[in-house]
Amino acid sequence: MRQKFIVFEGIYGSGSQHLSLSFALKYNWFWTQQPTFSTEKIIKLNSPETNDFQRETEFLIDKIQYVQKYSEKPLLVCHRFIWSALVFSMKFSPKTFQMMKQIYANPYFLKPDWYIFLDTPTDICQTNYKKLSINELDKFRKAFMSTEELISKHSKVLTISCLGKEQDIVESIYKFVNNEL
Repeated sequence: MRQKFIVFEGIYGSGSQHLSLSFALKYNWFWTQQPTFSTEKIIKLNSPETNDFQRETEFLIDKIQYVQKYSEKPLLVCHRFIWSALVFSMKFSPKTFQMMKQIYANPYFLKPDWYIFLDTPTDICQTNYKKLSINELDKFRKAFMSTEELISKHSKVLTISCLGKEQDIVESIYKFVNNEL
């Protein structure tokens, strides 16, 4: 069986990590997340002493190692992948955004079969993730929306509202994926 690869994306506080794990547990898919390195390393990479290209290189190496490590899992769910990388480089490192677009377009790079974008209202996200204002969360959401066209060239995208019961949301995602299998 060819590998099936789903990525859950969403702005901070959208529930993407929680729902990706719930989906994986309910339907017995292998769950991972990106990046795979520690929070401490992420903080260091986002500090002023790390330049844009050093940071993006470290994230890219992590993605390449991820593909090597998990490419044999037949049913793989990931919380965040390239779409987030595009959004974060667009927002924080415009110089590297063009590079990230080129990398993603390269046929060597693993493309998920499906991206599930959890379109949770920003006021709810802000309640769940108080570190960012609604205005900042709106900017992230707009960055996701403006890069969806790049993502949908290589993967199917399901944008789903996260209003409602968790089990209903997870089941509707499964129905979408199952119809595609």
